[in-house]
Amino acid sequence: NSWDAVGLAALLVFFALASSGYVLREGWARKGRVTFELILRCVLIITSVVPAELPMQTAMAVNTALLALVRLSIFCTEPFRISLAGKVDICLFDKTGTITTDQLTAVGVVSNDRSRNDSKAIEPHQPMLRSHIDACLVLAGCHSLVEIDGKMIGDPVEEASLRAIDFTYDPKTKQCSPNAKSDVRGWNGVGDTNNVKVHILHRNHFASKLQRMSVVTKIQIGGTTRLRVLVKGSPEAIAKLSKDVPSWFWPTYEDMARRGMRVLALAFRDVEPNVSENDLAHKSREWAESNLTFAGFAAYQCLVRKDSADILKQLKDSSHTVAMITGDSTLTAVHVAKEVGIITRPALMLSGSDVLFEWKNSADDTPVATYEGQSVATLAKTYDLCMDGAALVRADDVNGGVWKHLELIRVFARMTPELKERVLTSLKSCGHFTLMCGDGGNDVGALKQAHVGVALLSGFGSANADKTITGTAKPKVKVETVDATLSKDGLLKLHASVLRKKLVALKVEHDHATMNKDQLVELLLVEQAKSQKKLNPFGPLSPEQRKVLQQQQQAEIEVDVKAREARGESFARIKALAAFAQRQKEAATAYQNERKAKGGSQFTQFANNAVMAQYMEDFDEGELPMVKLGDASIASPFPSRAPSIKGCVDIIRQGRCALVTTVQMYQILAVNCLISSYSLSVLYLDKVKYANSQMIALGMMGTVASVTLSRATPLAELSPVRPIASIFHPALFSSLIGQFALHLGVMVYSTNLAKEYTVEGDTRHQSHIKPNSFEPNVMSTVIFLVNGIQTISVCAVNYKGRPFMKSMTDNPGLLYSLGVSLVGVFLLCTEAMPLFNKVLEIVPMPDPRFAQILTGILTLDVVGAFAWDQLCLVVFAPKIFIASFQSITGRDVKQMVKMLVIALGIIYVVANIDYDEIERQQKLAELAAASTPFVETISS
Repeated sequence: NSWDAVGLAALLVFFALASSGYVLREGWARKGRVTFELILRCVLIITSVVPAELPMQTAMAVNTALLALVRLSIFCTEPFRISLAGKVDICLFDKTGTITTDQLTAVGVVSNDRSRNDSKAIEPHQPMLRSHIDACLVLAGCHSLVEIDGKMIGDPVEEASLRAIDFTYDPKTKQCSPNAKSDVRGWNGVGDTNNVKVHILHRNHFASKLQRMSVVTKIQIGGTTRLRVLVKGSPEAIAKLSKDVPSWFWPTYEDMARRGMRVLALAFRDVEPNVSENDLAHKSREWAESNLTFAGFAAYQCLVRKDSADILKQLKDSSHTVAMITGDSTLTAVHVAKEVGIITRPALMLSGSDVLFEWKNSADDTPVATYEGQSVATLAKTYDLCMDGAALVRADDVNGGVWKHLELIRVFARMTPELKERVLTSLKSCGHFTLMCGDGGNDVGALKQAHVGVALLSGFGSANADKTITGTAKPKVKVETVDATLSKDGLLKLHASVLRKKLVALKVEHDHATMNKDQLVELLLVEQAKSQKKLNPFGPLSPEQRKVLQQQQQAEIEVDVKAREARGESFARIKALAAFAQRQKEAATAYQNERKAKGGSQFTQFANNAVMAQYMEDFDEGELPMVKLGDASIASPFPSRAPSIKGCVDIIRQGRCALVTTVQMYQILAVNCLISSYSLSVLYLDKVKYANSQMIALGMMGTVASVTLSRATPLAELSPVRPIASIFHPALFSSLIGQFALHLGVMVYSTNLAKEYTVEGDTRHQSHIKPNSFEPNVMSTVIFLVNGIQTISVCAVNYKGRPFMKSMTDNPGLLYSLGVSLVGVFLLCTEAMPLFNKVLEIVPMPDPRFAQILTGILTLDVVGAFAWDQLCLVVFAPKIFIASFQSITGRDVKQMVKMLVIALGIIYVVANIDYDEIERQQKLAELAAASTPFVETISS
């Protein structure tokens, strides 16, 4: 949130101005005038306390998330939305092409045979080949199929309809006719089906707002020709435009919709004989789509994607509200919502007239409650609420308030693109952070309005679909073949009866009586070589297939090596490997050219992607999905290449991690900068300085911590609690202020303690020392040690870790860098490493009591900061504290114990080194080196 950054910067500016003002006032009082050095020091304090890397931390976290998403086949055109993904609380999903596949299967048709009795009984659907002539003509002629570059392009529903009724469409002549061998039954009085032709004259394309499309056609049946308008669309739209509908219209439609079918109503209008084709060209769409005759229903079904239910469950378990927003009917949407777990309780649908609206049970249409805007929240505690677009608009006019409770609705059906966009806008205005996932042009407005818009590519067909529920799954034929691992020696170990059974399973003719065991083995080896299929190394392979492929390639190389050795070639194996690599390169080029010739050039690289390979085995043999970018992918900030909604979970995972990392870095920078405001002001006036080696050590500690902190990765599973989104949340802000107070108190107490042991003149009245030079003393030593331990404490305490990203034990770079630094500071404090103390220009402690007090202060600083931070979580964010505690694993405990053992081992080893002996040996070596030239001179 940019306001968080502005607020944090304002807080730091306040402290920076206070510190520089103090320095200016004290310096003026001591020197009696404002010097250039004093002004420079004030400017330095302001620029140091307000860090330039504040905006860079967000960029680092976002870039890490971007790279991770690209590896998951998800792209981002608006990176600032990644952090917004961490705040999402409502997720909305389109149905067709998103939760389900975008390939519809034609289930059947219910024809309006006007010769039957008109009753309210539910009419069963029949295969489309048995449809009535009127319904069949609508299916054949009312479509928007076109030919582009020799390929038929159009709605998959329309392609499925033509296949189901066994018609073909010629885009050049715009004519539809049955196939030559078509067996179309039920066409009473039609005669020869080859005399049926539908010629399209004009199209009124499908409009989401109108929920229908129509075409003006010239129909030839036998020797007669007539003009007819063919219309198809939603049952609600067609019912309003039809002259009359049978009594079974609504019961039959609702029955099919409840079973999850997508239902289209079919209708037509016969044009009067006195109207010519020229007159039709001037007729309006309203005229063409009025006074219709209902022809029947066409039912289709989409397969639910395999992982949709699991993904939606993960989102619900991670405190996200999940809803469906679709243009399909309410009953169809409710059926799919129950399949994938969006609806788990009794579902209520809102319906009624312009005056009275009621909530009705979706199972039997029994009224449950009268609609009132104030009662929506009460009903949502017991039921899952569903409504269509028309009811949503009219209900708000009758009794307002429904737009304020949209987060309680689980299914939005019959939604136009404008209503989808309005729903997202209303949710945003109520303070919710939204995610929208869709795949079609009707989702563009909603995708743009959502905080996080995820678009799936279209054209995957049946990929990632559970085909077993409809019987369309590819049969897994078990072929009895010779075990690939059995060599000739392995076959010889088998009994002759087993070998004969294998030959029978392979349908190999052989003489049971005369063939001996050796002959059976030879015959099996020949059949094994014939039946062994060579795998394609450039396509997606399962682990078992990849293993077999490696064995085949290794055998091929070994054969080449033996052949070259037999010819007496030198470096036979190297030449064989080079030849194999060249053959692989040529094969890859040939494979790409072949796919390009078949129209799959855009899909080749896509299908070979490691993330995508898991979906490719769902395609039928020879099937090539026509993956298209689509309007949704162009408009959405997060296009996903996978035929799955799993990308939504990945985006939220990365978003939460990026959000937590950003807030974490804000907190670390704020505490460090507030500490710097004191050290750069008060300590400057006390003439406290750092040695060059000390500044290098502090800089290295800070750099390593920053780099390792920014490389945090999210956990594989989403946490049931959402992260804190603002640095000014009470849990974080109170922790920040408390840590600053603790660190400031430790710094003040340590400096006062050091002053008691500092010899007068060490820091202020040393006229023989140059102003800019450094002379180590007790004060500089204490300040360096305190500053070092506070740098480590701030990074370790404010690292958030679980439950939103991997813990410190899973980040070895951070864990061991902080551990080594922590151990190093305490070793320096206890003077266990005189050599390092000398390098860092640390003076010996005045007495043992001083060292003990300083060690205790440093320990209190680390432990106290950690305890205060956890206390703030317990008080202000108890759910996060409990979730983080519950997510601690045995591996985390082992890693911490391992680091503790290593640290203690280092302390033990270092403490037992005889540094006096090392120093004595070093002096002897220096003495020997100095005396060598003198001895050589005397000798010469």
